[in-house]
Amino acid sequence: TLAGGLPPSRNRLAGRLLARLLDALAVFAEHGFPAFAEAYAGHDALAGRAVRVLGPGGDRDGIACGIDTGGALRIRTAEGECRVDSGEVSIRLDDR
Repeated sequence: TLAGGLPPSRNRLAGRLLARLLDALAVFAEHGFPAFAEAYAGHDALAGRAVRVLGPGGDRDGIACGIDTGGALRIRTAEGECRVDSGEVSIRLDDR
């Protein structure tokens, strides 16, 4: 534990978090997102869920299939798989 079972001080916690963040940023700078893709996939809340992509070109319904090595969301639609990587979209779980 950080402080022998006691809650850590705010400064110590912040220092540890920043140290880990700096380590991760160094890995990202050298290897890019692929170095984190497997770990991210283990925490992907959308994978396998029905989603609706709301974008300037209209809405698309499909199943979220995880992300690609560039970090784009993969969606399986009736027309096939597509990638969503625009900052202009909103993802909503489709709970119909």
